[in-house]
Amino acid sequence: MMKKQHRVLISNLPSQFTKDIHDCQRNFSVTMLMHDDDAIRPIPCSGTLAQIGDFKGIITARHVWDEAKKHEFLLTLVGRGNYAFETKYLDPVIPEAVGVLKEFGVCVPDVCFIKLPQKYACDLEDKGKVFFNVDKRIKAKSFLPDMTQGYWTVFGNPDAWLETEKKQVPSFIYGTGLSKQFEEAGWDYFVMNLDIPANPDIPTDFSGLSGGGIWWNRWGCDKNQKRFVVANPSQDIIAAGVSFFQTGSHNRMLIGHGPKSIYELLYQYVHRTI
Repeated sequence: MMKKQHRVLISNLPSQFTKDIHDCQRNFSVTMLMHDDDAIRPIPCSGTLAQIGDFKGIITARHVWDEAKKHEFLLTLVGRGNYAFETKYLDPVIPEAVGVLKEFGVCVPDVCFIKLPQKYACDLEDKGKVFFNVDKRIKAKSFLPDMTQGYWTVFGNPDAWLETEKKQVPSFIYGTGLSKQFEEAGWDYFVMNLDIPANPDIPTDFSGLSGGGIWWNRWGCDKNQKRFVVANPSQDIIAAGVSFFQTGSHNRMLIGHGPKSIYELLYQYVHRTI
């Protein structure tokens, strides 16, 4: 028997329910600043902590690393403090950009896995961070979201909200929808709605979300639609992609890689390379 579907506007989802989901995503997510000791203003970027095989690291956008490697530090915001990665000790695994998305004029694939030294990974875990286990999701076959259902979110570190004088770097999780999914040269892509005209309180410029995770969250509710639940967070809150580009139009959209890119192509590339 087919289960009855409930459709609820994102704005009508209970705030505590979405907070619980966002808190779970933040466990795996990092806001980062590209920084040098003499820098006037650091450059924000984002990523998802992940484990692939025996290696722990950060899934982010290729162009994030292309810029980060020019700087001495990547400052990772953890709780109320920060943790500094020296970029010379980071080991990126980067699929080569081999083409251009004609509709958007951006070089792809734009994704990479930055392997962390064991000390960095252990220190982050000691501070309460968690590495999303990619192998575990692949074995459980729980990495392919139902594109027609669920609550979609994007994570990032908007440059527009960066307050260096106050040393405040707020992370940002935004509930949205999937506008389009497509493949080119075997890699898959998402186009995520931002609906900026209807949301005046969110940034009009999403610089800083590059490398941040795209998340899919399966949820349910009782027949009265009063109790909203994620039945199994370990399977139903899924890192489904990574953002790497924002369109320049007023009705701005985020472009990102999808689950095939992460769980198949990037995963296979990392294992061939390490």
